[in-house]
Amino acid sequence: MPKIALLGGSNSVLKDGLKAGLSKNAELYNYALGASTSLQNLHELIKNAELIRSTDCVVTESNVNDFHSVWLADFPIHIVLNNIDKYYEMLAMANTKVLVIIMPLVSTCDIADRINQQHMLNIRRYDFSYINLGYLISNDELLPFYVRDIGHPNKYLMNLIGKNIVGNLNLLPNRVISEIEQLNEYEILDAKDFLLDIKIKNNSIFSRDLITLKSTINFKECYYGYDILGVEAWSDGYSKLKINDDYIKAYNNELQFHDLSSKIEIDECTQLSSDCSKQLPTEFSLNAYLIDSLFIIDSKPEKQIYPLGLSSILLCKKIKESEPMNLIQDNSFDCSFLVPDLKLLHSFYLESKDKKVRWKKRVRQFIRNKYIKMMKN
Repeated sequence: MPKIALLGGSNSVLKDGLKAGLSKNAELYNYALGASTSLQNLHELIKNAELIRSTDCVVTESNVNDFHSVWLADFPIHIVLNNIDKYYEMLAMANTKVLVIIMPLVSTCDIADRINQQHMLNIRRYDFSYINLGYLISNDELLPFYVRDIGHPNKYLMNLIGKNIVGNLNLLPNRVISEIEQLNEYEILDAKDFLLDIKIKNNSIFSRDLITLKSTINFKECYYGYDILGVEAWSDGYSKLKINDDYIKAYNNELQFHDLSSKIEIDECTQLSSDCSKQLPTEFSLNAYLIDSLFIIDSKPEKQIYPLGLSSILLCKKIKESEPMNLIQDNSFDCSFLVPDLKLLHSFYLESKDKKVRWKKRVRQFIRNKYIKMMKN
């Protein structure tokens, strides 16, 4: 049975969707997390590097949340594009087959195009296999049918794609790529690294070791010079992470990895704490953002402020400046053949729906005739 690692957002977490299709005939290691970007995928890739390298294939999708972080949380697009590059650089070092799914976006604005282009540029640079599902659905003019909400394609379609990936793993080419020069050095600090009381929080899907930030914590000297890229947390409600005196990051009550858009380099003065004041955050996140001066958590404002439940921190130190991507030869592999016939599925649905309507009409007519006959007798 093949081993597959799954990295992505909520499209990789939803029940009966992509993960169900992939796990049907494969051993699935799912590291996906809802409302999280390429940076969360990078965090999990580094944290579980040894196991991921041992898999037969990595399936990944993150363009939807990369877009939403700019569109909804007002992140600077150059930060998001740079994080996408960081993710693919490390993904290329996993030394296994990689299949990237470009999910459909309901928006056709310039931001969406730039996000998708950056993903495709990296796919071609590192010779990854890919499915540009957004293009295929839009090209068939079926976007309103297959994507009913802001970023989740039809679960039945994603389930079929997952099954097709597993059934055709042998057709995905083994990447032949020269040695990749690593541009960044990464460290991950888990809750246990801070030598504070640990509590375990879990639900039906996730489990994390957490520390509740009720006091200020500092970093060891060995981490001086690293930048804080993002912080994973799982608080009991609306919470805020305070870094030093001038940076306050918004958090919600979900398990979520929150990217930082401000450059914060660790030194002897760097401190982390919970901010339980009523002061508005200086930076927002997906599912934790500002609309008309009202702080939004999953579209529901909360008055109570909770201490931050910290799970993990991703740190980065630049080793070498990146160079412009010069694509010498494109050996990426288009896997559109793994997507079922979209128009045919649409037709089956319409035909099935029509049959149900006709059947219901016949049942109603039968009951009506029975009733009339009883009334006459």
